[in-house]
Amino acid sequence: MSTELYPEIDFHLNFSPFEPYHLFQEEGQWNGQKGKIRLHTPQESLSPKGVELVYVYGIGLGYHIQTLLTWLEKKPSHVVVILEDDIGAIAAFLQMEHATALLRHPQIHLRFVPHVGDWDQVLEECAEEFPFEYVEVLALDAYRRLKSARFRSLRLQLLRKTVLWHALHVEIIHSHLFTQNIWSSIQRWPESFNANLWKGKFQGVPAVICGAGPSLSEAVPLLKTLKEKALIIGCGSAVSALGHFGMAPHLAMALDPNRKEYQALEKRLSAATPLLYCSRLFPKVFELFQGPLGYLRSGSGGALEAYFEKKLGIQEAVIGPDLGREALSVTTLAVAYAEALGCSPIILVGVDLAYTGLKEYAHQEKRPLLEEKRATDRHIVRKDRSGRPILTLVKWVMESDVLSAFAKKHPKTKFYNASEGLGFRHIPFVPLEELITHHCSQTHPIEQKIVRNISDTRLAISHTEMASLKKELLQSLKRCQKICKEMIQEIKEGRKEGGKAVVLEADLQEELAFEPLLSCIGTCFLRAAQKRVALPHDREAPEYAEKMTFLAAAKWNHLKRVISSQIKALQLMT
Repeated sequence: MSTELYPEIDFHLNFSPFEPYHLFQEEGQWNGQKGKIRLHTPQESLSPKGVELVYVYGIGLGYHIQTLLTWLEKKPSHVVVILEDDIGAIAAFLQMEHATALLRHPQIHLRFVPHVGDWDQVLEECAEEFPFEYVEVLALDAYRRLKSARFRSLRLQLLRKTVLWHALHVEIIHSHLFTQNIWSSIQRWPESFNANLWKGKFQGVPAVICGAGPSLSEAVPLLKTLKEKALIIGCGSAVSALGHFGMAPHLAMALDPNRKEYQALEKRLSAATPLLYCSRLFPKVFELFQGPLGYLRSGSGGALEAYFEKKLGIQEAVIGPDLGREALSVTTLAVAYAEALGCSPIILVGVDLAYTGLKEYAHQEKRPLLEEKRATDRHIVRKDRSGRPILTLVKWVMESDVLSAFAKKHPKTKFYNASEGLGFRHIPFVPLEELITHHCSQTHPIEQKIVRNISDTRLAISHTEMASLKKELLQSLKRCQKICKEMIQEIKEGRKEGGKAVVLEADLQEELAFEPLLSCIGTCFLRAAQKRVALPHDREAPEYAEKMTFLAAAKWNHLKRVISSQIKALQLMT
């Protein structure tokens, strides 16, 4: 069997010494054929509920891959990625009569890991190439037993990397939807204060970062005693959770771009609470707050946010660049902001990051915990701070690691965890009552500081400046729209690689609106679409050119739709 489709593997087979494949001797049965290895996860895990991508650790002799062919046939978008670190196993697989058909299958991809140190890079490349939301990670039974630690590690790494690449991928492809949020936020800049200018304004003042975890409810009576002793920041749904218990934080912080953020904040106690917002925030959230608005420069709004910030002179240091790329939650941003303010100690309350008492939120009743196949919401059993098993999620493990690493990077600031649940490696647990006794005994003029800082840090931006920038982008987008229409016509007439097509591509990239509004959309769309149409591995295959022409037209049609949506959003911007 030739491996011309995988030249790297072909190289290792010819020039790298390897042991004969002999490690696995288990008997199994697939479709009436004898094999030597079984998948450790039952076939039922590939339910119709939405698994799009299956990773399999171990190529074996290929019988287990054959059992996935029926699932692959259900949708051309279904994908199987085989991960193998034993070149001897690949050599043995290639002797099987079904090897050629499996390796040439457009929905099956083989990834070889030649050295232990290469795992992280290979998994990163997989997550980037296959940024699917619903994934399953399986292993051969023998790999699971004999390489159990590695399998557990690569499974968690794949889920975490998939969360990141899927989020980035979706935001780029659907950037026209996210930028509607950004337009709405930008319109509020002339009436907002610059929250980044508060840096160092609360030096030495304790800060309490409130999450909405189940343990928050028990902490509320003590939190109510801290009105003049600590800066209390409510994060997202924690603002409503505190309101449920008759309490409002000093500051509310919100950044999520979806309707859930609005629903989570609907029951806040006070509409007058100052709101710190990021530009990606779901627009209807602003309807819930009548108090001061503070724009928080965090870099979460992408190229469009950066474009307007540069044009309007908002160039203060971004909050949280050292949080790392896994910092996806409002809680992590709130901790970074408290550190920038100069607060110490920073106390985490209600940041359980686990189903403490089988509850997700403080003001929620117990309910059945149904696992999703989305990478971000996959269940993981970890040990809590007392060493007892506790149920958590991939996204919460990521958040715990982010906050632990952040605390380690800032040794001059004291960090404490007063939450139940998952805990943190570099943030010690101390009961809230004890923390209040030792660190929150001094009175601070917190509300007066907030009022004064709001007054001193108003954004010096006029509506006239906003209107001028809007007009420039709108004119550029209309030119981009015309370019797309011409390019689509070139593709229809079979000239997708002709001279005019090259010029049109260059013209689009030189447009003012391209970098802040359109950059990377086409590339990400193609990456997703290639998997959806099961593009052949062999680029010489007749259907390869046909499908690439179809994908090129689809890409430019998608760009045209994005541009139309952007134009509409700009025209509605007042």
